[in-house]
Amino acid sequence: MLQGTLNGLFEAVVEATEEAIVNAVCMAETMTGRDSHTAHALPLDRL
Repeated sequence: MLQGTLNGLFEAVVEATEEAIVNAVCMAETMTGRDSHTAHALPLDRL
């Protein structure tokens, strides 16, 4: 019984982490940092 409960917990943690990463990547904006290095935002219309 405990094994099944832990599997469900781990699955929920994986799904929540995946969702957080996707949200962070999609909401990121283009930024220019040190030495004029630029990190471009993803084009959301192409995803």
